[in-house]
Amino acid sequence: MASDAWREANKDRIQAYGRDWRARRVDYLRTWRAANLERRREYNRKWDAENRERKREIHREWSARHPEIRKKKCRDWHTKNHEYALRKQKAYREDNPGRMNALSAKKRAAKRKATPPWLTTAHKAGMLAIYESAEPGFHVDHIAPLRGNNSCGLHVPWNLQILTEEDNLRKGNRELNCFPAWPHALDHEPIDFFGLWSLFRLNEVDKPGADGA
Repeated sequence: MASDAWREANKDRIQAYGRDWRARRVDYLRTWRAANLERRREYNRKWDAENRERKREIHREWSARHPEIRKKKCRDWHTKNHEYALRKQKAYREDNPGRMNALSAKKRAAKRKATPPWLTTAHKAGMLAIYESAEPGFHVDHIAPLRGNNSCGLHVPWNLQILTEEDNLRKGNRELNCFPAWPHALDHEPIDFFGLWSLFRLNEVDKPGADGA
C-alpha cells in the first residue's frame, strides 16, 4: 500500500515527530497512563503476543544503543527480585541439562587452559583453601577473568578473590581497567585471599615434595 511505503520512507521523520509530541505532553501522558493502567497492560500483552519477533528486534536495537543503561536495569532488577531470579535460574538449569553441561564443559576447558603447569602443591592447596572458605552467598572470582574480551587471566591463587554474589555478578567478565576504581567501585571490599594462601604456603612449602617433585 502507498501509505505503508510512505511510512517506511519517512520512518525517521515519523519517529522524530512522535518524540517531539510526547516531550510537549509529558504531564498529559502521565495522567492518561495512570488512569488507563489495565487498558495499557492488556494492549501491551496483545501486541507482544502478535509481534514477538518485532519486540525482540526492538529490544536488540535498544540494547545495542544503550549498553550501560541495559546493564544497570538488569542489575537493579536482580537486586529487587533476587529470590525470584534464583528460582528461575534453578528451573532453567533443570529444564536445559544439555545446555548447562555444555557451558560447564566450556568453563572447565577454559580453567584447564588457564592453569599453568608450574603450580606447586602449595599453590594448589592455597587455591583449595580459598574455595573452601567461600561461605554461602559468596563467590570465588578471577580478578583478571579467564575469558576476558581483551585479555585472559590465569587460574592461580593470586588471581582469586572472594566477593559477594551481587558484587561478582556486577563485575562480570570485565577486565580490571573496565571496572573503574576497582575494587572501590563495589559496595563491599572483596575478601583478600592472601592470608589464607600465605598460611598454606608457610605450612606446606618446606615439606618434602611440596614443590611437586
